[in-house]
Amino acid sequence: QHAESSGIIPGSEVNRAKDDYTQKSGSSMSTPAVAGLVAIMLEIGQERNMAFMGESDPGIERYEAIRSFLASGSEFREEWGADKTFEGQSWDTKYGFGIIDGGEVAKEMFGTGGGGGNQTGGDGPGSPQEGHWVEIESPARWASLVQGETYSLRGNIDEDGEDNGTIEEVVAYVEIEFREPGKPTSKRTLVDWSNPIGIMNWTIPFWVPEYPDDYTDISVCAFAAARNDIGRWSNNTEFCYFVGKVNITLEAPSGTGELEGTVLVSGQFQSIINATIEWRLDKEDWQFGSFYDGLWNDDYRWHSWSFNWDTTLLKDDEYRLSVRVVSAVGVVSEEIRRIVRIDNIDPMPDLLFVSKSISVQEFGIPMQESYVNNFLEVRATIRNTGDQAASDVAVILEEWGERRDEYLITNIDSGEYVEVVLYWNPPVAGEALISISLDPLNSIEELDDSNNELSGVFNVLPRPEGVDLAIRPGAISASTISSPIPRPGESAVVISRVD
Repeated sequence: QHAESSGIIPGSEVNRAKDDYTQKSGSSMSTPAVAGLVAIMLEIGQERNMAFMGESDPGIERYEAIRSFLASGSEFREEWGADKTFEGQSWDTKYGFGIIDGGEVAKEMFGTGGGGGNQTGGDGPGSPQEGHWVEIESPARWASLVQGETYSLRGNIDEDGEDNGTIEEVVAYVEIEFREPGKPTSKRTLVDWSNPIGIMNWTIPFWVPEYPDDYTDISVCAFAAARNDIGRWSNNTEFCYFVGKVNITLEAPSGTGELEGTVLVSGQFQSIINATIEWRLDKEDWQFGSFYDGLWNDDYRWHSWSFNWDTTLLKDDEYRLSVRVVSAVGVVSEEIRRIVRIDNIDPMPDLLFVSKSISVQEFGIPMQESYVNNFLEVRATIRNTGDQAASDVAVILEEWGERRDEYLITNIDSGEYVEVVLYWNPPVAGEALISISLDPLNSIEELDDSNNELSGVFNVLPRPEGVDLAIRPGAISASTISSPIPRPGESAVVISRVD
């Protein structure tokens, strides 16, 4: 149904909107996302009085600035290959400047190289410092962060700050600490002392980098302070966070052989506090696989996971199996996909009608009705969808349960299509129920023999008395020597069948 339609087809299932997530691609998805990001960029630019917003009437400078920020803040992958460059940025004819990264765009706008706002020189708050005015709301103290994820450090000015004059400036700083194998603990600045967006309620983005598995003791600490209108700074508010990883591998099934019965699905995962393994086939809803608890916040080890999958509940076919891990902090890993083939049933044919209705023709012309005693062709298309050939396939034509014609197909290979033509000479006027049956004696063992009959009603007309000459609909054709379709100025042969 159309998204705006309120009508429901009688007898159909009522479709309701779902509250889960899905994944779509194409310009219909990307356009509103990019437009929304540009709106946020303009709002930030206006609030922070950035240079590109200085034009009284928006013009080319503002548009060029936005384009430059988007291009510079996009991820361009090496495997694409650059077709050209524009203002120093790689350009691909299919992917453009790449995948837009909002965090990187913010860094380009603020010119920090590490996220954040206007620099304070890297020295942090001045002196004197006294009082606790600044609250950090999110992430919460000692929360767990995930490597490779982008976060917003968010906070506000508390009541002490509001009672201590006008707050003119907030600054924030974010750093990560880690231990490289065989070396002492090191620190790296993620966001140098910078002005976040907003003052009374403020926010600043930061990205947690990814480190090899043998790095340990990884944590992030964030600091924030505020200055009032008389130059006095608050004390630093400090929150520190555990840092972990959320990843998954799929080791079995390998995808190289066919699956049957109960299959062990297994692999390795990294997660924080606990891990929920989920799986799905193709684009169906995610299902629960297994759950693991008792992990540490900063546990970087790989752990084994597994669950049993009953493949007998599915039809023998090819499927895309996907798995993912959901951590206790809500971060979901990338899904791992693998094509698998289920084959629980021994090889056998499966015959069915490809055509949805019987086609009745008279000398190659499709007919909706015909006269008594006319010689008619009854046509249908059959396919063998099984994984084994079918031999000596009997096909019969019946009118009101009485056999009118039969045909024997010596062989139908797996995947092969066969068009059958049976002949019918209706003896009585009126509505005739005709049917075509495959293997009527059930001599062939099939996967499914419930689809071996095709039927329909055909109208048979009484013949008028005396002579009645007629040109039936579809009985006229025209062609030229060089083409079946006549063209202006060419001689054509017109063929008409007279009944």
